[in-house]
Amino acid sequence: MFENVIHWYEPWAAHLPILSIAYFLHDALDMLNHEWSRWTLELLIHHIATCFALLSGLLPQKFLLCNYWALLMEGNSIFLHTRTIMQISGLALQQPDAFKRIVQCNVISFVICRFVSQALFVKWAIAHIHKMHPFYVGIALGGPAVFLVINAMLFFRILVSDGFLDQRWKSKAAINRDDDKGTLNEKDGKLL
Repeated sequence: MFENVIHWYEPWAAHLPILSIAYFLHDALDMLNHEWSRWTLELLIHHIATCFALLSGLLPQKFLLCNYWALLMEGNSIFLHTRTIMQISGLALQQPDAFKRIVQCNVISFVICRFVSQALFVKWAIAHIHKMHPFYVGIALGGPAVFLVINAMLFFRILVSDGFLDQRWKSKAAINRDDDKGTLNEKDGKLL
């Protein structure tokens, strides 16, 4: 299987990428129906790029292992979404120690799942570039470039929001998702 990353395909293994595409499509439609902001536009770009990359391997029944490799980035979403839910629900203020651990796990998993896995994939793609059609080379190198920008922007926001970077960056990192300012007052949990 791992010696033939390009051509290995099993129908049973295609289910996770198919379910992932369904999730991204559902989430995109939900965002379009219920929320419109700069944040929504960025997530739509992410979802469209992800679906395109996953379908580019699923339809010709190639690069299925690359789809799994790409989905490693979503492993970080466990901590990213837990962090967000804790902030929205007020648990971040009620259980600050647990929130601090989630924040730390989020940053560590972000680096490993998003940046390291992507770098390893690009390294693999460059080493096997001579075995791929130019279309797939474009996906293998262009996709990570798009996701590097998306992930770098998200990582910057997280680092500022969670206090890893100086607060002077806060105005550049705010996404204005919930209101005009979209930032939480860390003392009482109210929106500023």
